[in-house]
Amino acid sequence: MSILNLPDEKIYRICEKLDDVSLAKLIQSNSKFYQICQEILDERKELLDEYSHGFINLSDGFAQFMKDFYFIELIKTKGNIIQLVQKWVILFQETDVPWIDPKIHYKTVFPPGITVYRLATIGYDDIYYILNLLRKQGYKLQSIHNF
Repeated sequence: MSILNLPDEKIYRICEKLDDVSLAKLIQSNSKFYQICQEILDERKELLDEYSHGFINLSDGFAQFMKDFYFIELIKTKGNIIQLVQKWVILFQETDVPWIDPKIHYKTVFPPGITVYRLATIGYDDIYYILNLLRKQGYKLQSIHNF
């Protein structure tokens, strides 16, 4: 049985579960897939544009994203370096919150108090990759600020 023979609703659910690259390839492969699934890809692109627009246009500042009881901050400074900070309060969350990407090395800091920080540095070229990861993992943009 070909995927083309499935009901549109099932194809739509399959498309929702695909990563962006796989979804784009599927949509390009057949007009039926395009008709059923293009809006999913468009929504993802809109969300990524929303995440990136304000942050990319900052000269110096930060954007804060939230998921459950923990935060990711992207701190942009001169020199195309971005500090990536994950923080959470131990009272509200396990002591080992998942890191957004195992390929990015980080340092964990436990200052006095109940907040835990993970710190990493990424290049400006990686910003779309990071923003897309945040979107996929369910982080919501909370605020963008200039310094």
